[in-house]
Amino acid sequence: MLVYTGMSLLASFLLESVLRSWHARLPEIVDATDGLVATALKAKRALETDDPQALGSALDEYWRLMKNIAASA
Repeated sequence: MLVYTGMSLLASFLLESVLRSWHARLPEIVDATDGLVATALKAKRALETDDPQALGSALDEYWRLMKNIAASA
């Protein structure tokens, strides 16, 4: 589902901010990116074992981590 919020987001600004935070090794960004890797591996396992519930859970966790990264940037 796609929902229009009316809010604009400058992706280049967000990316630049996240990269600065990553290079500064800010704990919240480093922890979140470590979580993204772990969650991607969970999603991979869910796909390999044909487990749609685990895949949905991994995607939900991944989305929450991405939102945290965006909010921290």
